[in-house]
Amino acid sequence: MTITITREIEIIVEVRVIPGTPATYMQPADHADIEIIEAHYDGNIIELTDAEVDEVRENAIANMETPNA
Repeated sequence: MTITITREIEIIVEVRVIPGTPATYMQPADHADIEIIEAHYDGNIIELTDAEVDEVRENAIANMETPNA
């Protein structure tokens, strides 16, 4: 999955979505999460701020929960 966020530039962030699992009788539920693979701008890899990581996580999980997003 690719998520785009904007600073004063448009950053392309590649993420791997880790789907959650429902609770069972023997085990609690695991919530969905993401792993950031790479963030880049104009061919250069860049570091994301904590706020940007949170934004990417929220967008990716929201897109995962919305069918045909």
